[in-house]
Amino acid sequence: MDLAIGIESQAGREILRVVQGPGDVAIGISTSGNSPNVVKAMATARKMELHTVALTGASGGGLKGRVDHCICVPSNETPRIQEGHMLIGHIISELVEAAMFEKHGQASGL
Repeated sequence: MDLAIGIESQAGREILRVVQGPGDVAIGISTSGNSPNVVKAMATARKMELHTVALTGASGGGLKGRVDHCICVPSNETPRIQEGHMLIGHIISELVEAAMFEKHGQASGL
């Protein structure tokens, strides 16, 4: 599954401009690492000086050299890659939540 806001459209570029701010992170997800819309979204994010992270399959595809960090699921099978992406998404969400609650002096679940 390759996912990106329709960055090729003006609306997609506007959404990226509106939601980005200093220190923000753009995450691109592509099983192959070669999805044109995701590659283009990450290029736009880098021009906007966002930190860029890609979730891909084993090779990393074209995204591997075009993002700050590429997390490559060690598989060439789409279902396994997607399962890895889901797990990684949950882990990132939990870490972000823990960091946010710790900043506000609340105990985290980790």
